[in-house]
Amino acid sequence: VAYIQILENTNQIKNSLATFRTIMILCMVVFWLISIGISYYLSSLSMRPIILSWRRQKEFVENASHELRTPLTIIQNSLEHLFTKPDHTIIEESESIAQALSETRRLTGLTSDLLTIARNDSDQQLLSKQMINTQEYIENLVKPFQEMAIIDGKEFIL
Repeated sequence: VAYIQILENTNQIKNSLATFRTIMILCMVVFWLISIGISYYLSSLSMRPIILSWRRQKEFVENASHELRTPLTIIQNSLEHLFTKPDHTIIEESESIAQALSETRRLTGLTSDLLTIARNDSDQQLLSKQMINTQEYIENLVKPFQEMAIIDGKEFIL
């Protein structure tokens, strides 16, 4: 029985496979990093409207709380003013009482407006436009502050 042994140098193939493996690993790492970068960019791009909406909502809540706090402060000041003059009659302090009542109505209007906004956000109600008398609106808006200025002995000029 005769054997024939043929030898061939496979170092070049082994080196080529090692180089190919190294290149494949490097390409996988590079493309993995690129995909992470693209994913981060696309996620930040898609989050912009959500972040903007969140900021607007936060600003709205801050403004709404300020608008609700103003009439409450005026009502509190009017009622505290009533306590400073316990011997006065209701008729003598009717202006302060009327002011507190006016601010209570304003507060009711503000909460009603907030409810309208909430319903509008849930598509339950449509808003309607109407004309207003701006002079009367501004006078009603500054009247509580004029009253507070008078109570503090100051002058409020419009």
